[in-house]
Amino acid sequence: MIKTHCLIALTLILGAGCQQKPQQQREAVTQAYFTEGPKLVKISITDSGEVEQLISDGIEVIVVEPGYVIARPNQSQAAAIQNLALSMTPAHEAELVQRLIRVIVTKPADVQKLVDIGIDTWEVRGDTVLARAYDNYIRRIRKMGFTVTILKSNAADLLKKMQPKK
Repeated sequence: MIKTHCLIALTLILGAGCQQKPQQQREAVTQAYFTEGPKLVKISITDSGEVEQLISDGIEVIVVEPGYVIARPNQSQAAAIQNLALSMTPAHEAELVQRLIRVIVTKPADVQKLVDIGIDTWEVRGDTVLARAYDNYIRRIRKMGFTVTILKSNAADLLKKMQPKK
């Protein structure tokens, strides 16, 4: 009898130790999530056509990464996203990737136009502006006729390299 109880206890302990920890999964958002206004969401995508569809539907697509976008839809836009059978989950701050960009300007007033868009200007030297920007800002800058070069796809990687080591 004691051996049976010990064997059962050992089996339970070993079984509990061998179980994999469940990965934290995000809850899919529902229409109720948007009742207080637009929210940042991560939308899973499979191709660039889906990104273009979201943008053409007037949805503010902030970041475009392989496999997902971060967008700020309102309630009716969220319904349209669900009708496209795309899954949405709440966005995390780490997924808001900014690019390190170089923009060529032709006159000093152009720098102010770029700043007014909302980019994080790092340096202005001659006809060149170095800045951090989300993809939605990069699209706006290009529509204004500026030449934009993406120097680093994730500006945070550069910032990490610049941090002094402890």
